[in-house]
Amino acid sequence: MSKDGQRHNIVKTAGLLNGFQITEDMAIEEICRVLPPTLFDRVITATANGVQHGSLRGGANVIGFTLQSMGTPTNVAYFLSKFIYYSGFFSIRFNMYLRNETVDAMSNYMSAMYQAAMDTGQ
Repeated sequence: MSKDGQRHNIVKTAGLLNGFQITEDMAIEEICRVLPPTLFDRVITATANGVQHGSLRGGANVIGFTLQSMGTPTNVAYFLSKFIYYSGFFSIRFNMYLRNETVDAMSNYMSAMYQAAMDTGQ
């Protein structure tokens, strides 16, 4: 890396870097966007996803138990808690896929909705 941070010493890509589009005139930030995430990035992402999923699951369970304690029939409380969980999970996944798309056409919304529905159904 040069002192001004604009040039790097990656002249030729070989081996693992061969599949990435890295050119000599790319800044270090551009190279980092092209490369796959590091182990630390994957751990942070997995932790954040786990917290988000656990919070959603726990919140839905709390709502189900609260409904039961307020006299709602058990099967109704169970299905409402599952509905809240799955609709929340779908919304989270839809938002994630929509952020990865360029929002300029209705087909992008449909693509994100389809992918979120597939994730929710699995």
